[in-house]
Formats: sequence, structure tokens, C-alpha cells
Amino acid sequence: MKTKTNLSSDTLLFEDLPKDYTSLCQIYLPRPIHNRKQFSEAEKVADILAGFEDRLSGDQVDYFDVITDFMAAYEDEPAPIVSPSEMLTFLMDQHSMSATDLARLLGVDRSQGARLVNGTRNLTVLQIMRLAVHFGVEPGVFIDSAIPQENKYWGVKKKVHSAIGTTIKGVGVTAVYLPHRQDEGAVPA
Repeated sequence: MKTKTNLSSDTLLFEDLPKDYTSLCQIYLPRPIHNRKQFSEAEKVADILAGFEDRLSGDQVDYFDVITDFMAAYEDEPAPIVSPSEMLTFLMDQHSMSATDLARLLGVDRSQGARLVNGTRNLTVLQIMRLAVHFGVEPGVFIDSAIPQENKYWGVKKKVHSAIGTTIKGVGVTAVYLPHRQDEGAVPA
């Protein structure tokens, strides 16, 4: 039986895995998972074992259980709360976008793209919608999660007669308010 201890190798197969727990731990030592990279490493080993449950030795079953328990615990952790500008920066990095690319996407001046990224300029509702569609995420990821729950639906209770471009303090976005009743200045649909 050949033994490979390089987890980064994509050619590690079930048949290559040792049957005893100690030797399995020499390939990958199961530990609590704290980041996406560690999760990915655990997932590689779990993927090798998955589907062979009927052929696993007792030690391989225990090893598989420990790895999948750590993976499940990591997935159950609540996601960290990030600011809209941090989320925007993360998504831009994932898509290899610069502030200039962002400005082009949103149809704004190049300098405004940089201000949006560093958080000194708030996103408009239209910009949030464009970003959500472009990145394939929910629009809410670009709204500051520090908004108190009772203020998340500011349009329901507040009477604002100026419909377009109203900045709601503490929200972190420029909001468009559309009142519910026509006589309060609502914009017809």
C-alpha cells in the first residue's frame, strides 16, 4: 500500500489511506476549524472517505466522524458581522475588481468608486441593487447590520415627503423612501 502524506495532492485516493487512526492523523490531524482554509483541508479528507462508509475500518469511521463533527461545528458558527464597505471590499477582491471597475459598474466618477470602497461615501439604493445583482448576493449585505431592529423598516413608520435621495442617519445608505399612501407624496408604481 502506498502512503501519501501530502494533503495538497489531488491524487490521494481512498485506497491510499491507512486503516489505523494514528497513521490517518499523520496525513491530516483533525482539529477545531477556525477559517475557510482549514475547512477546505478537512473537506478534502472527508471527501476521500465519503461514499466508502461500508468499507471503512473502525479507526477510519472514528476519524471520519471527528473530521465531519469539526466541519459541522464550523458551519454552525454565526458569520462575522462586517460593515458594508468591508463586504464590498471582500466581494471586489473575489472578483478581481478595482475601485475604477466599481465606478464603471455603478456609472459614477472614479474617485467616488474609491470613496465607496473606503466607506467615506454611502451607497444609494440603486447602487446596492446593482451590486447585489452583479455579485449574486442579497442586497442586505450592503446595509449596515448595526441598524437597530425597529429602524430596519424605516419606511413603514416615518413620514418623509422628500421621496428621492433622503439620507437616513445611522443607516449607512442613501435611501429612497416611498410612502404607502398616495396623498403622502408617494411615487406611483
